Amino acid sequence: MKILRTELVGIEENDNKLKITFKTTSNEPVVFNVNNETFGITENVDIYEITFDVFPVIILNYTMKNAFTESKGIMTDRYIINIDTIGGFNDFDEFKQFVLRYPTYIRFVELIYHIFNMNPWLLFLLNISRFSYEHNITINENEIEITVEKVHVSNFFNKFTINNKTTLRLLNKNGYVLVKMANTPIIDFGNTIMYNEVIRILKERPEAMLNILIMLIITLLN
Repeated sequence: MKILRTELVGIEENDNKLKITFKTTSNEPVVFNVNNETFGITENVDIYEITFDVFPVIILNYTMKNAFTESKGIMTDRYIINIDTIGGFNDFDEFKQFVLRYPTYIRFVELIYHIFNMNPWLLFLLNISRFSYEHNITINENEIEITVEKVHVSNFFNKFTINNKTTLRLLNKNGYVLVKMANTPIIDFGNTIMYNEVIRILKERPEAMLNILIMLIITLLN
């Protein structure tokens, strides 16, 4: 049985940057086949470097290091993120302190923004939008049920409202999270963020999770 373990390696603060490093290890090699070359990876390092640009914009650079990237070059993704949009953060320090309390939140943000990049124009519109909505959250040890309705989205270009009620179910899969909508799996968070961490974020700052999930729903529906 393949077991993945992810641990926080370190957090570095330097001027207007925050660097967060995680290491994931596997008791068995995770095998990839790329261009007819096979790689077995037992360790992967994820580096998230946040640059605090001009509020409310941050720049997130994600770097992956493992046996494959060492032979083929380091893989890096770059995202421009509006922290007011994703969580209603009032300033950089508020966001930084939140991330220091919940470092895996930045892994969650990067994973979802990777999906958003499939539709750059929609991502641009969502990134400059503000959201208002009605919601209800039910939490137990096996499932988180999130219902949102009357979602109002506004930006410089247009405004629109999604009146339909949408329910997401975040299932506890041995501590990990599987997200379903209308009984259809839409995303597996894998080892990105754990079920109990999602609960803690929802209790402390629900909009930091809900806003991104609403952006994900709009992206998938589009």
